[in-house]
Amino acid sequence: MLRAKTAWAVVFVAACTASAKQQGMEKLLGTMSPQERSDNFQEAANVLDQHPDWIDQFYEVARRHPSLMRRFLTRAAHDLKEPELAKTTAELLAAEPASLEQILVRTVDAAKPNKEARLAIDRAVAARADAMADVLTDDADTIAAVTKGFLTVAGKKPAAKTALRAAVDKESPRIIEFAANDPELMSSMTRSVLVAATKDKASLVKLLKELHVI
Repeated sequence: MLRAKTAWAVVFVAACTASAKQQGMEKLLGTMSPQERSDNFQEAANVLDQHPDWIDQFYEVARRHPSLMRRFLTRAAHDLKEPELAKTTAELLAAEPASLEQILVRTVDAAKPNKEARLAIDRAVAARADAMADVLTDDADTIAAVTKGFLTVAGKKPAAKTALRAAVDKESPRIIEFAANDPELMSSMTRSVLVAATKDKASLVKLLKELHVI
């Protein structure tokens, strides 16, 4: 009975002017209980499931309504904490590189002043450290930019400098091993260290004595 009434009401609304249609639709939905509205939305969704082109058409209309889109995206963003929904969204974004790039850039920009968001990014990067390193080392310019970024931030941020020093100290055997297997790199690093060390001769002499070089 409810569906029959709704169908006739929709037909009536469709015959009205644009303004009257909106008022009629609002009145129609407003007279329903939450469960009745949900049931009707469910029926509409079932129909749309069978017509992807209609979904695309509805999306184009929704894009012209900022409040609707923001509310929809707000709910979607909240639900993305669910692993399966996040996985599906990630797969869709990975298939759209230009969109993925914008999301990553805008997410970093938006997260910068938000402590909890920054911590979330930290946890995500740590959880996928090897995969992240694999991606970041695909491009020489990216390696250079990230290295410069680390050093620039460490020079201005005491906590970052301390953490970077601790990380280098912890991984120093692997760093030396890595450099030792590349004579050109070892030479470059040694030259840079010695040039820097000559600016503080007392410290250089102390270091050489500790290493039993002199």
